[in-house]
This record gives sequence, structure tokens and C-alpha cells, in this order.
Amino acid sequence: GVISLLCASSGKMRDIDAFELQDDIFAVAAKNVEENGLSGKVRILHSDIRDIPAEYNGRYSVVFSNPPYLKADSGKANENAADRISRRELHGSIYDFCACASRLLRFGGLFCAVYRPDRLGDLICAMRENSLEPKRLTLVYPTVSHVPCLVLIEGKRGAAAGVFTTRPLIIYKTLSEVDFVAAEDTRNSGRLLSYFGIKKPMVSYFEHNKRERGEEIVRRIEDGASCALITDAGMPAISDPGEDIVRLCAERGIPVCVVPGACAAVSALAVSGLPTSRFVFEGFLSTAKAERRKSLEALKNERRTVILYEAPHKLVGTLADIFAVLGDRRLSLCRELTKLNEEVIRTTVSGAMKYYEEKAPRGEYVLIIEGASEDDVREEAFWSGMSMEEHTEHYISLGMTKKDAIKAVASDRGLAKSEVYAEVMKK
Repeated sequence: GVISLLCASSGKMRDIDAFELQDDIFAVAAKNVEENGLSGKVRILHSDIRDIPAEYNGRYSVVFSNPPYLKADSGKANENAADRISRRELHGSIYDFCACASRLLRFGGLFCAVYRPDRLGDLICAMRENSLEPKRLTLVYPTVSHVPCLVLIEGKRGAAAGVFTTRPLIIYKTLSEVDFVAAEDTRNSGRLLSYFGIKKPMVSYFEHNKRERGEEIVRRIEDGASCALITDAGMPAISDPGEDIVRLCAERGIPVCVVPGACAAVSALAVSGLPTSRFVFEGFLSTAKAERRKSLEALKNERRTVILYEAPHKLVGTLADIFAVLGDRRLSLCRELTKLNEEVIRTTVSGAMKYYEEKAPRGEYVLIIEGASEDDVREEAFWSGMSMEEHTEHYISLGMTKKDAIKAVASDRGLAKSEVYAEVMKK
């Protein structure tokens, strides 16, 4: 009843329906509406949210809700019986409220909820399951410098997914508390800050100004300011200019904290379908063909799964070099991970070359390449033309004892030491 009265008295809303479950509260709310002369604006309806008639579906532009703070099976029911009923703590759920709101709202309508910060993730999941895309949140603090006690969240029915994350509190807290922001793209970071309702001074920090701007940022930190580094996409400091500023901070004893985000390399590896227990990350290869070939040659006998980054305009040339140096291995191409145009292609190097003969590459790529097989490594090994005795003598000539040489030969060839010992000693 209180919310409906406030909405009506603001003069900005009309045709307001308030659904109340409890008999006594329903009577009080109806009386308040009448005594405040708001009968023409507000209707108090006696109903459980799950029993609201279908005639109300898609009728509302805005739905305000106060979902139950506790889970029905939490065992922490309110001592007051009336509160237990009104707050639906025993038999209601966040999902019930979100499903009801989605049903009542017209397309593009606004859903507003008051909830506990520690259960915000549950609320966001329930909203998204019912086509209510979270768009904005506001934390409510009981006192200055105190932890938030409530969070007000807004979402739109049927809206496209935005930048909202299920980990908004730590992001919000971090951006709220720093003195300034260093951004790879101030336009995108400005939208993020605006989304959270935060205003902070921003400086640009990207590949082509990282040296002079990095020193400037570090000086400000040494003077007592705190800074948040925001990258345009991907994990900060991984194949990213943020690596330089972290190094500067480390050299000068400045603490660096991380707010973990999506890492393209690990995310792509996880969905590649290739072995994930051991891998090597090479980042971006050189733009110079000779240097690129040299880097690939160094990976020729690498048994671990290989992860590379590549820009779209260089992808075709890089695939050709991979085929020439590493051969036709299994390959997973992942692009625009966690974004709108996310795509994962599991193929071979030759299959990828053929695919991009007909289709232009778009977006930043992560290449997950199958490691060299045991047979490939053996064929390319320096000892491939040696007998076991010659192989052992090679290590002895380098200063090893015979025992250590036999151990090294066994490791190279993937054999038991006893097999190598028997072969060498019989001669």
C-alpha cells in the first residue's frame, strides 16, 4: 500500500494497481487510498501474485516488487507470523516474483526490486530466466562508510543483454572508492561508469601512450591517489598494455589488486575440445613474417596445447604459417568470446584456411592449437637418427655420468630406464 500511495502522490503515475495478500493489510491499504482521495488513481486488489488473473498480463509499464529476502528452505523464518505470510518466506521465491513481473509487464516495461546485496546474484539469475534484463542498481547504505544493507535494482522486460554482471558489487565498490580511472577506451569505460551511476575523473591509457601516461599514473598513485585500470575487452594486463603499468607499480612497491574478469585465453581453451591440463600461452605473434615463422619453429615440438591471439587482418597469413611450420593439426578458432557475436569453430588448420578463403575474418581471435604428437617429436628430435648407444654417448660427451645419460635417454624416448640400460649395456 505505501509504495502505491507514494507513486500516486508523485503525480508521475496513474492507473496504479497494488496486489496485497494479507487480509488486515489489504483493509488498511484500501482505507488509506480512500482517505487520501486517491481512489481514482489506485486500486488495492486482494490476491496472491501467482493467482493474478490473466486479464492483467502485459498491462503495466512498471512493476515494483519486494521479493522474500530468505529462501523458503533456509530455516530462518520470521518470528512474526504475519511477516512470514506477507514476505512469502515460507512458500514464495524470487523466481515467483520475477515470473509474475514478466507476465504483467508490457514489452520494454520496467521491473524494480528491493533486495539484500548478499543475494543479488540469485535475483539477477531469476530475472534473466524470466526475460528481465538487469540494467541499473543502487546500493543503500544505512550510515556513511558502512556496508550496504539493501540494493535497488532495475531491469527491462525483453531488453537486450547489457554490460551487467553477476559480480556487480565488487565492481561497483571498486569504481566507487578509487580516485580516478585509467581506461583503454574512455568512451566504453564512461558508459560503464554511467551505468553504475558513478562519476570519476578518467585518463586514457592504451598501447600508443602507455610509456608517458604510465609514468604519469604511477606518480599520481605515489602522491596518494588510487586508480582503477579498465581494459576495453579481456583480462587486464594479459597481452595488454596494462602489463607495463603493473610492472612499474611492482618496481616501486605499489600494491596492485585484481578484480577477476573473463580471460579470453582460458575461456577459449575451456571450449576448444582440446587437452586443457597442460598448455602454453604465446599471445600475439610478431607482425614480421620471419619472426613469426621463428616463433612457430620454437613451438614445433611443443607437446602442450598452444594458445595464440590474432587480429582479423592477420589471421589468414598466420594460418598459412602455422600450416607450413606445424602441419595440419586440430585447431579451435574462438572469436568475440562473451560478446554478442561469440563464435567457436573446431576444425583443422587446413579446414580453417579453406573456411577463410570464402569468409572474411571478423573480430579478435584466440587460436587453440593441438600440441605435437609423440611421434612428431621423435621424428624431429636431434637423436632421431641415433642408436640408443650413440644417444647415451652424446649425453656422456656433455659431461653426464653414464647413469644420468641413460636416464636422459629414457626421458627423451619415453622408455623405461631399465630398457635403455639393457640395450646400452649389452653392447
